Amino acid sequence: MYDAMVGLTEMRKKSLKDIGFERFINFPITELPGALLYYVVDKFHPPSMELRLEKGSIKITKQKIHDMLGVPMGNTKLEDLEQRDPDDPFIAEWESQYSNVNKITPAVISTEITSTFDVDFIFKINFLTLFASTMGKVDNGAKVYTIVLKHVKENDVISDIDWCGYILECL
Repeated sequence: MYDAMVGLTEMRKKSLKDIGFERFINFPITELPGALLYYVVDKFHPPSMELRLEKGSIKITKQKIHDMLGVPMGNTKLEDLEQRDPDDPFIAEWESQYSNVNKITPAVISTEITSTFDVDFIFKINFLTLFASTMGKVDNGAKVYTIVLKHVKENDVISDIDWCGYILECL
């Protein structure tokens, strides 16, 4: 995520601000120590949605995710948006950017973002797919899920989507 956010043009920064992802413009985390990741996973209790720590528990809520990451906590679930038809031309257009790779991973999307400069809907879908994969989930082979591509369309108000709820469901 950090690599994709370095060197954004002013127009791309404005685009991210317009869709509610302003805090990711200067994404400060360059690397997470493996030990910290394992510690958090070990201390997370999914049934109660809590991080159980020595000095108490932290309940993970949509509001806490919003407060920490600053992403939109809109009223519409990502999965509730009307799904694109499988033969939608936009799907083919988006996938064509990645015709030279075997699988689309967050790193591949990050590279695509840094190697292009357009401020179009494909940029937004690339960013949102990277976000959903980094903060949400990927499959076992680190391949991104195409939930954003399949559900978010040009006329959707991206800031009205409950991105905090998406992260919470992924947990």
